[in-house]
Amino acid sequence: TAEETIMAFEDAELDLVVNDPTGISNLGFGNANQTRYFNTTSMHYLGFNMNSSFLKYTAPRYALNFAVDRSYIVSELMEGCAVESTLPANPASYLYNTEYAENYLYDLEKCLRILENADVKDHDDDGKLEYLVTGIPIEIDLTFIVNNDSIVKVQAARRITETLKNMGITVKLRELSWDDYITALEDGDFDIYYGEVKLTEDFDLSSLLLEEGSLNYCNIKVPSYEKFISDYLCASE
Repeated sequence: TAEETIMAFEDAELDLVVNDPTGISNLGFGNANQTRYFNTTSMHYLGFNMNSSFLKYTAPRYALNFAVDRSYIVSELMEGCAVESTLPANPASYLYNTEYAENYLYDLEKCLRILENADVKDHDDDGKLEYLVTGIPIEIDLTFIVNNDSIVKVQAARRITETLKNMGITVKLRELSWDDYITALEDGDFDIYYGEVKLTEDFDLSSLLLEEGSLNYCNIKVPSYEKFISDYLCASE
């Protein structure tokens, strides 16, 4: 019973008790509560469709690394219950290379510079960025999908969309139910998707990056990834 649990806790027969102060089974220890966070291997990330007319090119994908304000998303939208990461590993892990990760921090000027060096710019002075195909300017038009079950993910996707639009990139954000979101992923009906995955503790990316990977919704076909991942998993500490 609740009374027996309280007595056992007070007598140190129990070391840890799970208690929901907002629930009907509240044990009534008191109303002073703390919120504590702990590190996990769950990763929020953006996936780019390799069949996208624009994002199939390396330069735009590389440039968009610098268009995501991870610090704002973590501190303001997630209220500090996550950590900013530019690499697919938790920064608390010894595998996280902080010096390398700092090369990919939010930097809109760098993003625009990379795009301009790839000849992605406002070629026709209409306030929108275009890329060249056989010398012809093509306006960028991206579809970005996010599952609407999570308000945090939706808010983060809206923030990223706003940033891209301010850069001159046309983006249509689709906030989808879970079933519609999965269907869009499986059909490749997107240019960018906001994803979340629980990685294994060795941060193996096989499911995301290998051609036969169960989560390879981006249609990635890079044979050398298998050797890279295998070498990494076989390496010593």
